[in-house]
Amino acid sequence: MSLYLAIFGWIFTILAGVIVGLIVYSRWHYGSLERLGIPVVKPYLFFGSNYNEPYVDITKQDIQRQKEYGLVYGVYDGRSPQIYIADPKIIRLISTVDFEHFQNHGWVVGSDSLSILTNILDFLNDEKWKTVRGALTPIFTGGKIKQLSPTIQSFCENYAEDLANQCDLSGGRVNGLVFKE
Repeated sequence: MSLYLAIFGWIFTILAGVIVGLIVYSRWHYGSLERLGIPVVKPYLFFGSNYNEPYVDITKQDIQRQKEYGLVYGVYDGRSPQIYIADPKIIRLISTVDFEHFQNHGWVVGSDSLSILTNILDFLNDEKWKTVRGALTPIFTGGKIKQLSPTIQSFCENYAEDLANQCDLSGGRVNGLVFKE
């Protein structure tokens, strides 16, 4: 009888050690954003801060979190710390001055060569990102954007007018959406 208890004790100890080890491993980075002074959405167990993401409207959740935590706040996606930035000044610095430090966005897209996502700048990593960014940067200079501004404004005005006409003809419904003033 004592042999069974000894075996059970060892199995229980090993199993408890593995469970505790997995919990410690999954929560290892929790606290890293707090040490940097960034307000953080409290993580839930080892699921992170976004444990309810499939069940919520992410846009509304981001707006609510921005109101609660400020323009810069952190979350844990599983065990990975992530910083959300809504401050236009910081976004401008990241996207213009310091862009070489922020080339990998953490989004993984399949390597299917036919996938359109593999060629979008937001999904590229490392050298491919640098190459595409280097090719696109001269295209979007301030002078060229100013040249395009009247054309873009004209298209936006035409689109708004067409949308208003469609709303008038369909009683305020366009493609199932209801528009109200």
